[in-house]
Amino acid sequence: MYDFTFIQMEHYRKYEAVRAEGNFNMWSLQAQIATGLNDEQYLFTLKNYVLLREQAEEEIRETTMASNLANQFDIHY
Repeated sequence: MYDFTFIQMEHYRKYEAVRAEGNFNMWSLQAQIATGLNDEQYLFTLKNYVLLREQAEEEIRETTMASNLANQFDIHY
């Protein structure tokens, strides 16, 4: 797994929310404005998109596995 910070992952989630809507070309200024990210944050997300996505997917897998184990053994956090 990669070692992006919580804040970097939050920026990715903002970017991904706008991308998933499908209303913008993600290289456009309108897309950046819609994310609320500044130039540096937006460019970092664009450049590292694939790796950020992989870390987000891994986090989802880990959370799902932990939840499934908790349900299997009736463990509640």
